[in-house]
Amino acid sequence: MGILLVLLSGLSYAIYLVTVNNVRRIREMDNLKLTLYVLLSSAGFFLINASFNGGVQAIPSGAALVNLLLLAFLPTLVSNLALVRAIKSIGSTLTSVLRGYGAADGYCHRGGGLRRNDFGYDGSGDSPHHRGGDDHRTFAPP
Repeated sequence: MGILLVLLSGLSYAIYLVTVNNVRRIREMDNLKLTLYVLLSSAGFFLINASFNGGVQAIPSGAALVNLLLLAFLPTLVSNLALVRAIKSIGSTLTSVLRGYGAADGYCHRGGGLRRNDFGYDGSGDSPHHRGGDDHRTFAPP
């Protein structure tokens, strides 16, 4: 079931990229308005899914609410606005390639993928890729 959901997610993302670029009515729509419609439809799907799976968990504190609101607005809104603008400016193909590269680059070079022994480093401190300091698990890109 998980693989099917991943494949459907990729297919819907591809359809979204191509539709924003190729349907004239959507392409001429204001970026903020289009982002609003996309996020509202996503929220609708989330609520439908939540209603079938036992609802939504209560927010435990005010600090958690602030963190959730910041997480909802800053990265989500900015990312989707940038995506729509990029599709309209450089096209769906180049946008998807650059967006995929950005995710891979962030994973590999900012702590997600490069760990001890990825370059044959044994923790002795003599690797040319080591950033220095006490943390021998994180490496700078070669």
